[in-house]
Amino acid sequence: MAGSNDGVVRLFRNIDEPSNLEIVSGWRALSDVMPTNKISRLILDWQQFTGSLLCSGDVREIPTKSNSCVTCLTSDNVTGNLIVAGFGDEHSASIVNAFLGRGGSQDLITGSSGGDIKFWDLRVPKSLKSLEIYPSGELTSLTVHEHAPLISCGINGQSVKIFNTKNEIKGSIRAHEGFLGSYRNSTINCLGFHPHQLLLGCGSDNNVTIFGSEARSIKLPFMIPEIFE
Repeated sequence: MAGSNDGVVRLFRNIDEPSNLEIVSGWRALSDVMPTNKISRLILDWQQFTGSLLCSGDVREIPTKSNSCVTCLTSDNVTGNLIVAGFGDEHSASIVNAFLGRGGSQDLITGSSGGDIKFWDLRVPKSLKSLEIYPSGELTSLTVHEHAPLISCGINGQSVKIFNTKNEIKGSIRAHEGFLGSYRNSTINCLGFHPHQLLLGCGSDNNVTIFGSEARSIKLPFMIPEIFE
């Protein structure tokens, strides 16, 4: 599943077989997203148990009592009744992503564009732990593995780092390789771990690259607009 800042969601299958890769379905989830806003983009959160897809962005579908756009969503995967939203700010650090613990947990992990990652207990008003990941750079994306103690984040440019909850670096990759080994200077704006496997998806511009434990990557043909006209 992938979303773009024009409000369109696309579903792919056979992602592990590039020759058989195809789009299963696609639809416009939000009709009034403002893609000209640098912070705004389509925000998705899939609830496997309920079979529901939560969508947001710079829209006002559900009153949030905030003047800023929604930059991330996470929810309880058991009942789907608890939803946590992060917001952007034009003048200070924005929440890049948030992850609520699975199975009814009260644990929450958040990352801000200022380069810090915080660990929370929803029953406590202050963070329990903080990691300074990129004190001199801008954090543009963040993801947390559901079962392995792994966190991955990206900064402006193409650098992606993978580390554990003890802030020990486990790997560093370049998300999108260009012509003759060069790298396109585009921002990595979303990351996502597979919930059960050691697979990492990286999104930048109109490219989605999937990395696994093996030394290979798969690129998804994201721009197929004719089915949405």
